[in-house]
Amino acid sequence: MPNQLSKSKSPYLLQHQHNPVHWHEWSADILRIAQEQNKPLIISIGYSACHWCHVMAHESFEDEATAQIMNEHFINIKIDREEHPDLDAIYMDACQLVTGNGGWPLNAFALPDGSPFHAGTYFKKHQWQNILMQIAKLWVEEPEKVKEYATQLKQGLQQVGGIVESNNDADELQLQDAIHSLSDQWDTTYGGTNRTPKFPMPTLWKFLIRIPEHQQHTLFTLEQMSLGGIYDWVEGGFARYSVDARWFAPHFEKMLYDNAQLVELFILASRVSANKDYFQIAEDTLEFMRSEWLSDDGGYYSAYDADSEGIEGKYYCLSYPEMESLGLPEAHLFVKYFQMQKEGNWEHGLNILYPVMSPRQFEQTEAIKDFSKLLLQWKYILTENRTKKIKPGLDDKQNTAWNGLLLSAISAFARETRKPEHMNWVQSLAEYILYKANDSDGGLMHMRKNRESYLPAYLEDYALCIEAFFNAYELTQEFKYLAQAESWMKHCIENLLSEDGLFFKMSNHQSINPSKIEVTDNVIPSTNSVMCELLLKLGIVFNHWDWYEHGIAMLNKMKSKAIEHPQYYSNWCRIIYWQDKGFPYTVSKKELHSSTRLNYWMNLVYHATGQNPLIIAEKNWPLTSAQYIYICANHQCQSPIDNEKMLKQAHS
Repeated sequence: MPNQLSKSKSPYLLQHQHNPVHWHEWSADILRIAQEQNKPLIISIGYSACHWCHVMAHESFEDEATAQIMNEHFINIKIDREEHPDLDAIYMDACQLVTGNGGWPLNAFALPDGSPFHAGTYFKKHQWQNILMQIAKLWVEEPEKVKEYATQLKQGLQQVGGIVESNNDADELQLQDAIHSLSDQWDTTYGGTNRTPKFPMPTLWKFLIRIPEHQQHTLFTLEQMSLGGIYDWVEGGFARYSVDARWFAPHFEKMLYDNAQLVELFILASRVSANKDYFQIAEDTLEFMRSEWLSDDGGYYSAYDADSEGIEGKYYCLSYPEMESLGLPEAHLFVKYFQMQKEGNWEHGLNILYPVMSPRQFEQTEAIKDFSKLLLQWKYILTENRTKKIKPGLDDKQNTAWNGLLLSAISAFARETRKPEHMNWVQSLAEYILYKANDSDGGLMHMRKNRESYLPAYLEDYALCIEAFFNAYELTQEFKYLAQAESWMKHCIENLLSEDGLFFKMSNHQSINPSKIEVTDNVIPSTNSVMCELLLKLGIVFNHWDWYEHGIAMLNKMKSKAIEHPQYYSNWCRIIYWQDKGFPYTVSKKELHSSTRLNYWMNLVYHATGQNPLIIAEKNWPLTSAQYIYICANHQCQSPIDNEKMLKQAHS
C-alpha cells in the first residue's frame, strides 16, 4: 500500500511512496502531530537524480525491519531539496556542524518542532538501525539531554551565513593577494582544483576567466572537462561531477542548473580564446536541453537520473561487444580515441567514452584526414543506438530559478549568433516565466509540474529571474523585460530586505525559523551576491540610488570575508573587483561587438532608448545618434565617443 507520499508532485518523493516507512511530506500539520505524540522527527532529504539516495532507499527504507523501528519511534518526513531549498539549507548546515561534511542523502534528527539535534548523510543499513535505536532510547530516558543538543546546535546555526560587518578594511592589494593565492589549489595536470570529487564550479571559473594570471588555467580546465567522461560527447551536456581527479568517471546525473551555467561559461571561453570548440560545446549542451528537457508547457525539466535499469551510467556507456555490433566506420580509431577496453574501462564491463586527446591533436597524431567528419558519423550512429536504450529517470519538475539560469544562457548564446530562431527562443522562455511560473499577484512561484504551479517562490527564484530578464532586455531591447526586473526587485526589497542582506524565503512559506541569509557561493552563486550585483545595476539604470547604496553596504560588509576565503565567495570577489574599477558601464545605442564587451567586467552595456531612464539622460546629451558611446563610472559619464577602438583604449 502506498504511504502519504503518493499524493506528492515531486518525482523524488514518489520514488518512496511504496516504502514500508510511514513517510509524510513537510507541513505544519505533521509538526503538530509530532508534538502531540511527543515523537522526534526523522527528516530525510534528497533529490530524484541522487544515486546514493537510491542506494540508502533500497538498503534501509525498503527494508521491513528498519521501517518498523522508524515507524514505532519517530515521525518520518521526506523532503525534496529542490522543492524546499530553505529547509535543505538549515538541515545541511546542521549536518556540517555535527559531522564536518555534507551531501545527499541528508538525514537529520529533530525535536517535534523541527529543531535539529543530530544529522548525517548516507548510512549503511546496520549503521542506520543502530543510530535509530540509540536515539530512540536517549529520547525516552534522557529527553533533556536531547533538547540540550538541539539548543547547542541552534546556537551554532545562528552563526552560520549572513552578512556580518568586519572591523578590517580590505583594500585592492589584499584582493589581488587573495586572487593570486587561489593558484595554490590548482591541479595543473587535469585542470580544476586539486581535490576529489571534482565539480565544474561555473561560478568560480566565470570570475577567474577574466583574471589574466588565471585565464589560461581556466581555459585548460574547461578543455579537460570537455575531454572527460563528465561530458556527454554523444548528446551534449555535463554530468554533475567527476568522482576522480581526471574528470574520467562522472556521477552520471545531469542537472539543469549545471548545464545552463556551463553554457554561459563556455561561450565566455570562446570569446576570450577565439576557439570555436568552446562555442560548439555550449551549442551542443543547449541543444541537449532543448531536445530532452523542454516541456509542452514551455519550461524546462530539472534533471536526468544517474541510473538506468538499476545501473549507474548504463545509458551513456558502451560495452565492447555492443560497440562492435554498431558497424562503426574506422572502428579501430574509435577504440583508440575513446580508450575502449574489451573488459571495460569502468564497472559492469562498460566503457566510459573518454577521449585520449582533443580531436585536432588526434587528427595530427594519427595523420587522419577530416577526423571531424568521422566524429560526426560516430555521433550519429551512437545517437541512433541510444534510441533503443532505456533512458535515465526524468525529474519533470520545472524549477523557476533554474529556468532563469537557462534564460541567461540562451540570451548569451543568441547574442553571439543573432539568429532570429535564437532570439525567439529567448522570448519563448521569458514568456513562460512571465505567464506560467507566476502567481496571481505578479510575483513568482517556485515549481511547476503538469501545467500547475505550486510552492511560493524563494529569493533564488527572484534573483536568478531578475538577472535573466535584465540579460534578456540587454539583448532584445524589449523594455518590458527591464520593467519586470524592476518590479520583482521592488517586491524583494519590500518583503525580504534586512540590515544584513535579503532573507531566503517569504513569510508565506511553511518553514522553521530562522530564515537564512545565504552568502556562500557554491555551484550556483549565492542569492545575496546575485542580488547585490542587481541592486547596483538596477540602481544605476533606474536612478534608484537607495538600491545602489544597499548594494554597496552589502558589498562592504562582505569584503573582508570574501577576500579571506575567495574560494567560498568567488561571485562576491567578482563584484568587489568591479567595485575597485569604479563600477564602469557603457551606454550605447548600437550593439557592441562581442570582443569589445570583454573589456567590461560585468558586461554592463546598456542601449539608450527613449524608454530607458538611464543616468545618461540627465546630461542632455543626444541619444539619437547611433554612433555615440558613453563611458560612465563613479556616477559620472565622460564625453561621448563614436567608435569602439576609442572605447577599448578608454578601458585599457
